[in-house]
Amino acid sequence: MPDDKSGKEIFVVRRRSDGRLGAFRRRCLRKLWRSTGSWVLLHELAMNDADHLLHRAIASISQSDPLIKLLEQVRLGRMNRSDPALRVITDAWVTTYRKAVATTGLTKQALRQIDPSPRLELLTQEGMLPTDHAEALELLADFERALIRASL
Repeated sequence: MPDDKSGKEIFVVRRRSDGRLGAFRRRCLRKLWRSTGSWVLLHELAMNDADHLLHRAIASISQSDPLIKLLEQVRLGRMNRSDPALRVITDAWVTTYRKAVATTGLTKQALRQIDPSPRLELLTQEGMLPTDHAEALELLADFERALIRASL
């Protein structure tokens, strides 16, 4: 809802405490101005269900992602590649990734955005994940099956 002439106002929301529905007073409205926060809110309001599913899947994957902090710890030598804690975290991440890939309603485009192959390759190259890791191979198989059955 653009402002009269300035074009700076992008969204106007009526507050619950405004009282009567017929009353339309400019001071009773909250204006959402152009800013990073407002664009994020506007984007969330305009998102469809498939986008919500994708964002939820990305959020669940990134919560337990070993690449963010653990990869640097391994590279700096603060953590061994054979450390049991690293193995547990990596296994939990692969399991979480499998659940995210198995989410029904994701489109092919959304699945391509969460493709596990590059991350698994990097973990394998760094020695954090063996090449014959059963869960990782199942994750790749699950991803391929989900990609085949997904809608366009």
